[in-house]
Amino acid sequence: MSKDTPKNDKPSVGWIGLGAMGSGMATSLASQAFSVKAYDVYPPSLGNVAAAGVTAASSPLEATQGVDILCLMVVNAAQVGDTLFGKEGVAEALKDGSVVVIFSTVPPSFYNALRDEFAIRGMNIGLVDSPVSGGSVRASQGQLAIMASGLPAHIAHAQPVLSALTQKPQGALSIVGNEVGVASNFKMINQVFCAVQIAATGESLAFAKALGLNVRMAWDVIAHSSGESFMFTARGPWSFRPDGTIKSGMGIINKDIGIVMSEARKAHLPVPLSSAAETLYTAASAAGLDKVDDARVSLLWEKFGVGSIPEQGTEEEEKDKARLLEVEKTGNIGKILLIGSGDFYTAKLEKAGGSVILFDPIAEGFATKSGDEYSSHLEDLKERIKGIGGVVITGEQSAEELLLGSRGYLGVASIIEQSIPVIVNQTIPSSLANTLSAALSSRGLHLINAPITHPISPIIFASASSPSQLSSAYPILSALSDKVHFIPGDVTAASKVKAVNSLLEAIHLSVFCEGFALAAKKGMDLDTVYQVVANGAARSFIMVDRWSRLQDPEPEVWNTLRSLHHDFAVVIQEAKSVQCPLFLGQAAGLQLERAVGAGWRDQDDVFLRRLWEGEGVFLAKKSQKID
Repeated sequence: MSKDTPKNDKPSVGWIGLGAMGSGMATSLASQAFSVKAYDVYPPSLGNVAAAGVTAASSPLEATQGVDILCLMVVNAAQVGDTLFGKEGVAEALKDGSVVVIFSTVPPSFYNALRDEFAIRGMNIGLVDSPVSGGSVRASQGQLAIMASGLPAHIAHAQPVLSALTQKPQGALSIVGNEVGVASNFKMINQVFCAVQIAATGESLAFAKALGLNVRMAWDVIAHSSGESFMFTARGPWSFRPDGTIKSGMGIINKDIGIVMSEARKAHLPVPLSSAAETLYTAASAAGLDKVDDARVSLLWEKFGVGSIPEQGTEEEEKDKARLLEVEKTGNIGKILLIGSGDFYTAKLEKAGGSVILFDPIAEGFATKSGDEYSSHLEDLKERIKGIGGVVITGEQSAEELLLGSRGYLGVASIIEQSIPVIVNQTIPSSLANTLSAALSSRGLHLINAPITHPISPIIFASASSPSQLSSAYPILSALSDKVHFIPGDVTAASKVKAVNSLLEAIHLSVFCEGFALAAKKGMDLDTVYQVVANGAARSFIMVDRWSRLQDPEPEVWNTLRSLHHDFAVVIQEAKSVQCPLFLGQAAGLQLERAVGAGWRDQDDVFLRRLWEGEGVFLAKKSQKID
């Protein structure tokens, strides 16, 4: 080395464990001028990292001797313990004052045993609890998400390595505590969300396939809707367009959810979504999928007969097949008949220049009238709505009964002028969409099936029998929402996309409450947990949208449990019609049944949090009494 060559002041690194993640991490450090000695029992892995600048060690002992930092990225806690203190353990070879950084995901309580072992030996060795997430590609890029805890001096010692592995734009390092085990608690909670959301992605895409939807199209729409999550957006393409690369193996997430379940059992806390996910991953393992990428969990449904999910054409061909309809906006809003509860809709339509005639069948007692009184009411309504340019149906009363009638009486469709769009903003099953479309068509009317999601910032999925019918409804739909997705296919298509979105909403809401209930049971600070998980791979639209209301003892009612329960009933009806099993969906559905059965049907859907109050877990800032 010449005198002009700067001295490398980076700490020397020993590395044990060169799986998909470990190999990428070790080579990333080497590419950043770290001196890395590495060992793995599998010679090809050792050869691969050696070709990338890592020094290959002939044994764990050789990888450990003389290094400043020993990094362990082995499979589980048993391997960590054996590597350090087993028959050929390396603990005694550690340099005085060195630090062991454990990147493996292990149970939080495991660190108690490690500290005791080092204390018994009287060794001056630091420990850093440092679980990672992000997958093998980001590992090789040095852009992982890492949660770390340990004594400040030990964290500082390991900081160069931790920082090198968590570079922007995708990487993030979160120091979450001053004791080992704390970071593993955070990782465990993180994996509650990740494991469930990965499984939910597979389940929802399989459901879309079973319903006859274009899977890429359904994914693209929902990735911009209320059923979205980081995992859905990231893992979806790996499911319908796999490239053969294993980014994160199924066996890893199966192991992680096993840790979650073990800790939940120790805490005597019910975690039904995590339990369903564990069952699903166990089934996938039994089906021979343990070594494939976790995004391919959807392969399990292929074995159930839903059909092949991966695309067959070129990417450009498949993108073209998945395009949403491009609908031309024609005409103005004009005079609109709004059937149902109407403050939100009236304000939106009037702001866009429309004139609204509100007909609230419940408030006006329409459903309870009979005989001449019913006929008179219908005749009066006919006079009021002359010259309307469209109908919008919302609220909870059956669209079928409102339009087609019941109890032997005619419905509103009998008095509506021909050739105008009838927009149903309710969530209805695809079978009912077909029934209504046929009945309205016989009267010269056009059904626009347009279920809406998220009442505060609405998103609309719209479908009809033809694009021209959607064009006539476009002025009204665009007044109600600036996020209207025109779904290709027949009039049932919007119902099917909404069913997939509703499935994900229910799962994400349920696991949102479940994950934070487990964190609270473990005594963790929920605000800190949220800051960590909501800014990483555990994030979902529901998590971010509901967070402030989760902690509010008396949240404003934005979306009732009644509404979510109703929508989920449609999900189950659709799934049964196409014989598609919903493992996580059924678990979420049972949670909704419990909440509605507890009398909270008219409360905001975050009242699902109260299901854990019997275990002494209160997620609102101010504790509530159980009714």
